[in-house]
Amino acid sequence: MSFLIYKLIDFYYEETIFCIFIYLFGCNIYSQNEYIIDKKGKKIIIDDGSTMMSAFYHGKTIKRTVRIYYKQNGIEKSIEFLDIKEAKYSNYKIDTFKYEDKDLPYFILIENQNLRLISFQNTNKFIHSYIIDENNNVIEDLTLNLYSNNKKLNEERAIVESKIRKHFGDCENVIKRLEKYKYNTMKNTYKSRLYGNNKDIQEKLENKNYETLMIFFDNPMYLNCK
Repeated sequence: MSFLIYKLIDFYYEETIFCIFIYLFGCNIYSQNEYIIDKKGKKIIIDDGSTMMSAFYHGKTIKRTVRIYYKQNGIEKSIEFLDIKEAKYSNYKIDTFKYEDKDLPYFILIENQNLRLISFQNTNKFIHSYIIDENNNVIEDLTLNLYSNNKKLNEERAIVESKIRKHFGDCENVIKRLEKYKYNTMKNTYKSRLYGNNKDIQEKLENKNYETLMIFFDNPMYLNCK
């Protein structure tokens, strides 16, 4: 089983990994107010900055299991994502919405006065993402089929990106985050003939196929645009 630690500056997406670790640290927008409410309605007050999320892929199946690890009064505990009703921790927010007649937890990626972008992934085949209104009506279905051929998936990613800009384009933080995945930053190293030492050059290349847009959903940070 392979492991990959995501940092916010990462710009590479791995489709074949079996376990993803996302460390949640840094600026805590929910300082002293981090909690998880489980499906039974029990509210768990968690230690600030103690949260970690892991996603496991089950061998050759497409099933994806997500667990949230946290500390409560210094004691390490965990909960499966599907057992969460609501949560706020670090830069992340979870709420429950109905999907195919089932109430399921979703990450809220963006929220403004009227709309929310929510996302949920329980297999390595689909990323279920929707723009919903204040009554939980689906305004845009942004679901990505990761098993599509490259041409179709590239088209889908471009559409998803344009829809997010259409509905949340007036939010500066959304545009800044999307721009991270619109470009690939490459570092080329060459050896100076004059000094004999290595020099690094940063090259910013437009990511026309939006391959790295997946990280926008893999690391579902909450952006409050109200």
